[in-house]
Amino acid sequence: MDLSGRSALVFHADLTGSTWDLSTEMIEHFFQSFADNIKANIHVEVLYGKNTHHKIEAMFKALARAMRQACELDPRVKGVLSTKVSYNELIH
Repeated sequence: MDLSGRSALVFHADLTGSTWDLSTEMIEHFFQSFADNIKANIHVEVLYGKNTHHKIEAMFKALARAMRQACELDPRVKGVLSTKVSYNELIH
């Protein structure tokens, strides 16, 4: 996940079968809408699994962890991260 101000989604997941009363086609749509609305780059890839419910559950848990990590302040960084300033300059 990259909270860059530009939205993009890369989505690779085989979601055959059904789960709950939710069309599995809506899962990719959710992630695309989420990326568009928060202006983030999000990559989702399910490498393996048999149970569609568990694969979807894992995607949402991974999204929550990535969001927490993307929003968490790094106490080592002084100032604002920028492509114009090196990371080493900010932590010293």
